[in-house]
Amino acid sequence: MFRIAIIICVLYSATTRANEFIGRTSRNYIASRDSWSSTRHDDSFRNEYTFSDPEWEKMWHLNRGQGQDMNVIEAWNEGFTGKGVVVSILDDGLEISHPDLSKNYDPLASYDYVSNDPDPTPDYSDSSNYQGTRCAGVVAAEANNSICGVGIAYEASIGGIRMLNSMNSTPLDKVEAASLSHNNQHIDIYSASWGPDDYGRTVDGPGELARNAIFHGVNKGRGGLGSIFVWASGTGGRWGDNCNCDGYVNSMYTISISTASERGTVPWYAEHCSPSLATTYSSDSWKANDRNITTTTIGEKCTSSFDGTSPAAPIAAGILALTLQANPTLTWRDVQHIIVRTSRSAPLTSQDWATNGAGLRYSNFFGFGLMDAGAMVKLARRWISVSERFVCQVPVIRIDSEETIARYGTLRRKFKLEGLNCPNVGHLEHVQLIVSTRSNQRGNLGMVIISPSGTISTVLTPRPRDIFGKSFINWPFMTVHFWGENPIGTWTLEFQNNGTFNQILSNVTFLGYGTLSNPNQGDSNFPSGLSNRDEIQDEKWPFYISFWTILEFSIIVFIIWQVVKWIGARRNENKFTKVQM
Repeated sequence: MFRIAIIICVLYSATTRANEFIGRTSRNYIASRDSWSSTRHDDSFRNEYTFSDPEWEKMWHLNRGQGQDMNVIEAWNEGFTGKGVVVSILDDGLEISHPDLSKNYDPLASYDYVSNDPDPTPDYSDSSNYQGTRCAGVVAAEANNSICGVGIAYEASIGGIRMLNSMNSTPLDKVEAASLSHNNQHIDIYSASWGPDDYGRTVDGPGELARNAIFHGVNKGRGGLGSIFVWASGTGGRWGDNCNCDGYVNSMYTISISTASERGTVPWYAEHCSPSLATTYSSDSWKANDRNITTTTIGEKCTSSFDGTSPAAPIAAGILALTLQANPTLTWRDVQHIIVRTSRSAPLTSQDWATNGAGLRYSNFFGFGLMDAGAMVKLARRWISVSERFVCQVPVIRIDSEETIARYGTLRRKFKLEGLNCPNVGHLEHVQLIVSTRSNQRGNLGMVIISPSGTISTVLTPRPRDIFGKSFINWPFMTVHFWGENPIGTWTLEFQNNGTFNQILSNVTFLGYGTLSNPNQGDSNFPSGLSNRDEIQDEKWPFYISFWTILEFSIIVFIIWQVVKWIGARRNENKFTKVQM
């Protein structure tokens, strides 16, 4: 009986671990529902835009109005359509013959690094190679051509970099690097809707070459203004995953974008994500009667089933194309500041909303809120570039003085930033924690950092499925929740161990990036010096076990119990037969 139970558990472990090394996965995991559409929505709002494109009426994320869409119509009313801006989709290819994309297609922003040729057309032998074409339509589908729908930046130039051959393919580091740096004096924005697997077990990110390509892009791309890299956050919420274990999403040099359902709620697949800067609309569950995103797809067709976080990156990229048209001199940091200042918390519902020491509303699921295209282009037009960026670096736990977090225990460490160790940062942007640990079960570790203003940021939630990982090795956790705060004062780090094995901290280093001068620029819409202590103090450790983990465990227990009952019944049957004989 015990052996049978062990065999079942081993088989379960093997089937789940088999997915751990599937490489770069699409962030679009929800079953397609092309034929389904909702009729429950209030259609009383009518915008002033009437397009000949037959699917325009289905594009609720653009035309719903009443503060419940991406507010692109206001940006269009200001005269911005993405003209002159170049966006490239890094994915599984782009159908250049699609009639809704061909006019805006830019061969200089395209390449096939899988087959090493200039044509990014996807491999049609694999029916899953549709994502790049879908992303492209979200950004730059042509308007008023009586085909499919309308792109957010419908006069932008659109390219495709084919560097994935299916949603589970793993490109080489050199392929990723080449894709991320392709023609970076011509391409303005790179959009990516993929990353390491989101099953809650993996800690992975770009290799050395790809990291260097991103760093070179923000420093040298766009004539020194910096390439804009947009990344969709993960869909591993159902597995208890955390986006800070994804090195593409948690990079300071990329713009991480989360998603909200049509109702403005947290989707069932959403991850805790302190690096997330903002949110776009996408899908939730068909049971909630929520609609998906309408866009182009392969076969020169249109679809209304684009879902998951995959649409987040191209929606954001399209809005950023409008923003760069409004002000082509924006740097990569300017763009992030504009997103932070203009994103709206009001349409989005989550119990974890709080206000930081600079008066900015933030959420682990939504970043600083829903992107607002109209507000972004207006602020971009009068924007003055932010000043030089500095960094404060403080070792919290040194290699020669390891700390142990006992099982089910908590370790707190305080450290001070002052004029001597942080002379040049008065207003924070990104905060990093470089962490090295050892343990038999890496996934039991949780991590929170509290600023001198009392702002709490949960940078790592325990990941129940990460039971095979042993360590973090100089892993850069990142949070944007302290944006705009003064870093001077006492900080608190809290580490929680939710497991039966000790966690050893061998290195923890704090890095706070920001400016000396206030980048407020007299913007009357930007809060300053505000706080919301009641909401901040109410935030608790997000210790939980996901529904899917509980379900999997329950199924295993049920199977074992049925096997035990069957064995017991057979034994009783044998005993009874012997007595009768």
